[in-house]
Amino acid sequence: MKLFKYLIISQILIVIVLAGDNWDYSIPNVSYFHRTTNEPWDIHMLIIDLKNPGTSLKNVIGQDKAWGREVVSQMAERHEAIAAVNTDFCGYDRGIPEGLCVIDNEIIIAPKYRTAIGFTDSYSAQIGMWTDRWNWYAKIRDAEGNEHDVVMMNLDINLDWLCLFTNEYGHTTPGKSVSSNVVEVVVGSDSTVQEIRKNEAGIQIPTGCYVLTGRFDD
Repeated sequence: MKLFKYLIISQILIVIVLAGDNWDYSIPNVSYFHRTTNEPWDIHMLIIDLKNPGTSLKNVIGQDKAWGREVVSQMAERHEAIAAVNTDFCGYDRGIPEGLCVIDNEIIIAPKYRTAIGFTDSYSAQIGMWTDRWNWYAKIRDAEGNEHDVVMMNLDINLDWLCLFTNEYGHTTPGKSVSSNVVEVVVGSDSTVQEIRKNEAGIQIPTGCYVLTGRFDD
C-alpha cells in the first residue's frame, strides 16, 4: 500500500491507494480517481491544482438560467469543460438551485439557510451557511413610509413578502399567475421606478432592470 499526497485548493489531500483503483492522468493538472467497494460505494474524485494557470473553476446553472433543467454532461459540453460536478440540490420540476448561487460576483439565488461551497482568492475551499457573514434581506419604503421586506430572489413568491427578479431569472415574471392581487414594480439600473403593474401578465425583464413582485391589499 502506497501513500500519495496531492496539493488541492491550498490544502493537503491524502489518498490511500488500494488495489483495483483506477487513475487517469491524461489531462494536465487534473487527476481522476475511481474506486468501487463492497459496501457498495462507487467513488469518483477529481484532484485539481487550481493554482496552476492552466486550470480554472467555473460555476454554471442549467440552461444558464435561474429556472432551467439540464443534465450535467450537457452543461459541461456547452461550456467546454473537461470535467463537471453536480454540486447543488435543485428543484425537480424546474431546476431551481436550492441554495445560494453566485456567478461572476452576481447573486443568482439568494441564500435560504442551506450550506454552500465557495472559494477564496487564494483558492481555499469554504463550506458554510454564509448568512452569518452577511445579511441578504433588504427593505424598501413605499410612498406612505411603510417598510416591506425583500426576502427572495428569482424564486417562487411568498405573498407575505417581496421577491426580486433579475435578468438571470430567464423567463417572464410570474405576474397575475401568482395571485389576483399582484403588483410588479420595474426598477431601472439607477434605482428609479420605471413602471408599476397591477394584476397584469408577467413581463420579460428589461436589460439592466429588475422587478420587485409582491401582493397588495384591496
